[in-house]
Amino acid sequence: MAEINAMFRQDKPSLAKYNLQDCVLVNRIFEHTHLLEFAIERTKLTGVELDRVGGSVAAFTNLYLPRLHRSNYAAPNLHPENWVASPGGYVMDSIPGLYDSVLVLDFKSLYPSIIRSFLIDPMGLIEGLKLEIGKNDDQAVAGFRGGQFHRTQHFLPNLIEELWKARDVAKANNEKAFLKRSRLS
Repeated sequence: MAEINAMFRQDKPSLAKYNLQDCVLVNRIFEHTHLLEFAIERTKLTGVELDRVGGSVAAFTNLYLPRLHRSNYAAPNLHPENWVASPGGYVMDSIPGLYDSVLVLDFKSLYPSIIRSFLIDPMGLIEGLKLEIGKNDDQAVAGFRGGQFHRTQHFLPNLIEELWKARDVAKANNEKAFLKRSRLS
């Protein structure tokens, strides 16, 4: 940083040359990883603006809320102090080193799989809780802490299915943007 500050004060042409080289290198990274193509494809799938493409919460909101509203529901604004903690996966801190007999497990799709299997969905929870326990077991899927999810009135499992199908099509078409990005994430 000291060198950059010195160029700014004393040698602006060198600073400009340095900045241009930075741009060239970033452009090469984008070309090699097909990052821009990936971002554009994700924008097409989620409807989220290109400059917000990294936000999975924004993508969820953009895909889910219109469906929720068409079902005559409005999502409340939740504040962190009102959130109820649910159990999740444990992530160990990594310990650097070389090891024998190491098993690496990929749980990248674990949460989407759980959502699809147990029909987890905010509206599905509300609709599921309306069902009388013991009387409508064929219409409900048991959840955590007494929650139950409606077997047919939900959106999230279907949204995930749609996105997975789009991913499968990209894989089948050998789309470089998807393949390169998958290896990076």
